[in-house]
Amino acid sequence: MKQLHSEWRSFWDVATPEQGATAMIEIYGTAAAKAVHSCAVAALNDARNADYRFWTAVLACIEGPKLGEQGVCLPN
Repeated sequence: MKQLHSEWRSFWDVATPEQGATAMIEIYGTAAAKAVHSCAVAALNDARNADYRFWTAVLACIEGPKLGEQGVCLPN
């Protein structure tokens, strides 16, 4: 993951969707998709659009064919 700094604005500043997916799978195991979905809903409800896009990209990695197989999980 990227080095954390004190002025990050969204999760895009600290990790890629692939890194987020890997971390969520390591932490939540088979419940990772459900946990990521909750993060996406919270970001959407808080109008944190960049974070919502990040979490939906992470979800695509988790539900996709194979983590990291095609580089970026969702097109920009």
